Amino acid sequence: MSFKITWKTHVMCTMVAIIMAKIPGSAADNIIEDFYIKQFIYCNTEYLVVNICIYVLLILTPIGIIHEGIHGLAYKAFGGRVKYAFKDIYAYTQEV
Repeated sequence: MSFKITWKTHVMCTMVAIIMAKIPGSAADNIIEDFYIKQFIYCNTEYLVVNICIYVLLILTPIGIIHEGIHGLAYKAFGGRVKYAFKDIYAYTQEV
């Protein structure tokens, strides 16, 4: 896939970045703050390894999937076709 970077593309990308930063900003801060203040993750079990696994499953996995979904939306916004895939423990977006 190839496309030209124009002034219109720069403005569109800047607007999308601003919107994506402002809309979930305070909600994301509240969620993260609640996890630390209420000690949801730290006090689940007595074992640190289990706590880390719970953290990865509950927080990082959905964030990774959403992250790759945003990559796919960017490909589609510029006219590309997208393929999502998983390899080992990694998720990725590929233009086809």
